Amino acid sequence: MFPIKHHPEDPDMTTTLSPFTPLFALWLWLTQTIYATVQKAYGPPSNWISAGVKSMHRVGIVPFDIKGKLTALLFVTSSSRGRWILPKGLAKANESHADTCHREGFEEAGVRGEVFTNFPCTVVISKTTSKGMEQIPVTYYPYLVKKQEDTWPESKRRLRHWTLVEDAAKVAYKDDFLGLINQFRALEPWIREAAAEHKS
Repeated sequence: MFPIKHHPEDPDMTTTLSPFTPLFALWLWLTQTIYATVQKAYGPPSNWISAGVKSMHRVGIVPFDIKGKLTALLFVTSSSRGRWILPKGLAKANESHADTCHREGFEEAGVRGEVFTNFPCTVVISKTTSKGMEQIPVTYYPYLVKKQEDTWPESKRRLRHWTLVEDAAKVAYKDDFLGLINQFRALEPWIREAAAEHKS
């Protein structure tokens, strides 16, 4: 028996919710429906505590290629303001960061390749949302491009542009990506070494 509230005509009398009343059946149905909906969106209950953080945090890639001593980065235009940015997006339920990198890389830039998960770089960037301009954390991973498709899911909304890594700061939106580019360049010797193994 579950106490709900005091009876309006008798403060000492408590209205109870019995397992055999229609009200209890409705309450149980609502509880089970909400539980199932949340579990479908965020996975098992162990994930729910961090769900709020996950809804803010994005995962992205730094698409690159190497040729000889040269390293080039691939930028795409943003869908809202046309700035040169890097592919990113929300991780889906039960999706690893590597899975998100592959999906977002193809959807936004039409590229397929290798994710280097040993070199994550987390920065805060600005994003236009329904609430206006917001700051969000994004973890980017170096992404060695092995194939570049001519058409891709967002090809009608975005342009692509390759640039040498030393010129990247001139192309990218500096307020958001200068720090990320500097991190990439600091890690470049190790990233190139890992890339060489995949290109051999």
